[in-house]
Amino acid sequence: MNPFFLRYLFAQKEYRDYFKSIAKPAGGQANINLQELAQTKIDYFTPEIQRKIIKELDKEMQALEKVKMLKEKAEKRIEGILEEVRVEN
Repeated sequence: MNPFFLRYLFAQKEYRDYFKSIAKPAGGQANINLQELAQTKIDYFTPEIQRKIIKELDKEMQALEKVKMLKEKAEKRIEGILEEVRVEN
């Protein structure tokens, strides 16, 4: 299993919810019993398909990061415009 594929797979809500359900708090940290982890069934795809999924999701994550940057820039411009209006009044 490709670790980058697992990162995307385990970020899905169904896996997050599952791991939360079997995690036991210990010392301010959640631990998962090795036997329970070993019995965990995960979606498996061939290495080739995993690479394709990773490639597509990486593209989507890059696009999302660009959108976040655009949002931050727009928010700063809006703040600047509002500040100018405040100063003028």
